[in-house]
Amino acid sequence: FCGEHAGSAEEENTRKRILCPLDPKHTVYEDQLAKHLKKCNSREKPKPCSAPLVKREIRLRPEA
Repeated sequence: FCGEHAGSAEEENTRKRILCPLDPKHTVYEDQLAKHLKKCNSREKPKPCSAPLVKREIRLRPEA
């Protein structure tokens, strides 16, 4: 593992790393999989809203 993911030798012996199900190019600790899936950069991105955010000639209050 790289320096970022290399832990102590004792930690490495007790925790298991598995392939990320979203992107098998990287690994994650099995006990942290749920947390990782929420922030993984390979997860599906939300689609932008297709409705226009601003409409012309719509007012919040009627003019007095």
